[in-house]
Amino acid sequence: MGLKKASGSQEAPPEQTSKKGSGSAQPGIVQKDGSIAVEWASIELDDNELEDFVRNRLSIMLAQLPGSAAGSVECTVDLADNHLRQAGTLAKMLQSLRETSLHVTVLRLYKNRYDDSVAVPLAEHIRAAATQGRPLMQLHLSNNSLTEAGMRLLIEAAHHSKGYPRSMGCAKLKSLGQDSGRRVLWLRVENQDSPIAGPRDFLESCSSVGLPVWILGDGSGQKPPADAVVQIHPSFVRTHDGGSAGSSAGGKGFKGPKGAGPMTALDRYLMH
Repeated sequence: MGLKKASGSQEAPPEQTSKKGSGSAQPGIVQKDGSIAVEWASIELDDNELEDFVRNRLSIMLAQLPGSAAGSVECTVDLADNHLRQAGTLAKMLQSLRETSLHVTVLRLYKNRYDDSVAVPLAEHIRAAATQGRPLMQLHLSNNSLTEAGMRLLIEAAHHSKGYPRSMGCAKLKSLGQDSGRRVLWLRVENQDSPIAGPRDFLESCSSVGLPVWILGDGSGQKPPADAVVQIHPSFVRTHDGGSAGSSAGGKGFKGPKGAGPMTALDRYLMH
């Protein structure tokens, strides 16, 4: 599968359109402003099809990617609004992408069926990509089935990765569009099934263990402070407790309960 370059500011049409069918799904790939977009959203993609692509076709696609004299090539990956639930397949895909010169700046996984098990490979990717100097800048996970445990794993990974905030003089990331100057991780985790009980308490607990998360009010024009690491959309608080997010930030996190409890999806993944 080849890549088509954009003409002017218009996105080039994908060489292969995405389509549904056992083993037949292919991502649409476009180039714009020197970056690459893997567009695979809203095609009823399931884990078997993604597994087939990762195992048999991803390496071919990656071998055809253009190089860049300036270093890594920015890439956005959109797998939103599908039927994905298996963390292992996503882990293999992310590892393959890290082994190239690609800088995955945006990962859209919202409106799938992921539970806390997906937080393990995502946390690994956050840490590993930051170590490579190619930090993930936007992670969209709303409308899945994560709990506080999975969310905290992601927040903790960002804080411990040393990849955030990006330096004040860092180069703009064209693949982020109007958000090109972003320095902190933008994390979307609202609207989970089941809803998070006490989102403010969750965020406060993160802050209490040194994992602050920032929330800025809609339309406030504010930016996270210079030392911020993670920013969450204000709807995380609104949709889970019915309240209204303030225009300034507060840090919050999650401490697991003491003592043994029922085995969670995260436990099962770690034991696999």
